[in-house]
Amino acid sequence: MRQKKRKCLTPSLCLSDAKEKQKQREENERETRERKRIESEERERRGSERRARERPEHFYIEILRES
Repeated sequence: MRQKKRKCLTPSLCLSDAKEKQKQREENERETRERKRIESEERERRGSERRARERPEHFYIEILRES
């Protein structure tokens, strides 16, 4: 049975590569979460704007109540 070739010269290099990959993965996950949060906020904002255009009478009622 053939053994898998080691890509790293020393175990410490393998460890540092693994740590670097983990850091990169965590950074990518953070960026993805942030991007998804921003996208969902924009979707919510657009949705509320659309609802406001579809039913503007609610805003008129609110304005009349405040007057």
